[in-house]
Amino acid sequence: VRHWSVDRDPRAYAKATLTVIAASLLALSADRIFPVTSLSLIFMTGVIVVAVRQGLWPSLYASCLSFLTYNFFFTDPRNTFLVIRQDQIMTLLLFLIASGLTGNLAARLRDRALAQRDIAMRTNLLYDFARQVAGAGSAVEVLRAAAIHVGAALGCDTVVMRPGPLGRPVIEVAEPPRDTLALRDASAADYAWTRGEEAGRGSGTLPASDWLFLPVGTEGRRLAILGIAYPDGRSLAPMDRRLLDAMTDQTGIALERIALQADLEQALVTSEAERLRAALLSSVSHDLRTPLVSIIGAASSLADPALDLAAPARASMAATIRDEGERLDRYIQNLLDMTRLGHGALVPKRVPADLREIAGSARHRLRGALRDHRVEVAVPDDLPQVLVDPLLIEQVVMNLLDNAAKYAPEGSRIDVTARVDGARAELSVGDDGPGIPADARGRVFDMFYRVAEGDGQRAGTGLGLAIARGIVEAHGGTIAAHPARADGRGTRITLTLPLDTPA
Repeated sequence: VRHWSVDRDPRAYAKATLTVIAASLLALSADRIFPVTSLSLIFMTGVIVVAVRQGLWPSLYASCLSFLTYNFFFTDPRNTFLVIRQDQIMTLLLFLIASGLTGNLAARLRDRALAQRDIAMRTNLLYDFARQVAGAGSAVEVLRAAAIHVGAALGCDTVVMRPGPLGRPVIEVAEPPRDTLALRDASAADYAWTRGEEAGRGSGTLPASDWLFLPVGTEGRRLAILGIAYPDGRSLAPMDRRLLDAMTDQTGIALERIALQADLEQALVTSEAERLRAALLSSVSHDLRTPLVSIIGAASSLADPALDLAAPARASMAATIRDEGERLDRYIQNLLDMTRLGHGALVPKRVPADLREIAGSARHRLRGALRDHRVEVAVPDDLPQVLVDPLLIEQVVMNLLDNAAKYAPEGSRIDVTARVDGARAELSVGDDGPGIPADARGRVFDMFYRVAEGDGQRAGTGLGLAIARGIVEAHGGTIAAHPARADGRGTRITLTLPLDTPA
């Protein structure tokens, strides 16, 4: 915080004069009680008061004025400035010296106290500024904090500028608010940004400008420029310059941190996009190609006139084409659903629906993939209806059944159960497969999770459970994977859906 020194203020000398007048009136009142030599202590006390309140030069002025007043009113002959007694001459000289020294010491003590107060206030400002820029989440927040705190610390106007559309610096934040600068000030700002050097008042470049501009950033990278201007037109003091440099460095470090964080986030997005692209290519090349090969092989056998196939063989090949075609259709539907989920285009059309009918329809549509398993649907007849999009929830149940059929041994049981849990319905699909490791139960709902483990796994795009989670969460529900048995084997995936409760 910048203080205007009170010992340069004319009002300080007026207050010193009033203090001496008050000391004179008090001394005149005490003249009949105390000896003349003791009255000088009253004037000396007034000098100390002036030194503590107004500073060094007003105290020296009060000391001289007190000397003349004491000489005029209290030394013989009175009401004159003449001194005829030698002891009084010595008293006057000692009074002048003592009052001057005392005022000087009191003024120095006052200045030191004010300096300590300024240091404490500057330290608090720096701490608050460092805390704000460290917690800032964007460059605009850092620049706003810099403009406010630099202005408060130095008692000046501040602007923070960054390059605009034309490449020249424009005002990003200003305190107090402003939109433009004068031409010579804008030229100084442009020089500071282009050359990376300070320019403006108090510098060696364009000193006629009212503003001093400093580049903000780290070595080899300019991120902004900071400009300051004092309302009275004075230049920056050396002590203030050290404070300004410290705050400029902190601003540059904070801006660099945010820029690096943005670069890191972009790198993560690029890396994730590359990972998804690689997983998608692996899925297309492996999982989508497999049913196509089966379809092409079966169709070629049926179309070959040289092969005299019996009716059962032809029926088997036709069933293969149908099953693999349905499997291919599910894969493509999953890809389309995932794209719609990613763009927010999958909006459920909620109507009251029966979970028993949804589960039965899903089992019927997936009868080809489930032919080697025993599927048991245990949904109570009196289960209340749920408020969902039946087609989307049927797709979820199909994905869960398809996932169970892939990992459960042939001939094992897959059960579908449902119950009421408060204001929600809970649907579970369980199997007797190897189970999911504890550290992977949350990741199985990520896109392409199983594909990322390698192409030697069971067929599947790794999208079924991810789509199931997206659809369930779009309905305001939850989905989670748990072990089906106490020994950790088997998997039970449970989802919750809102009941169709009347208003």
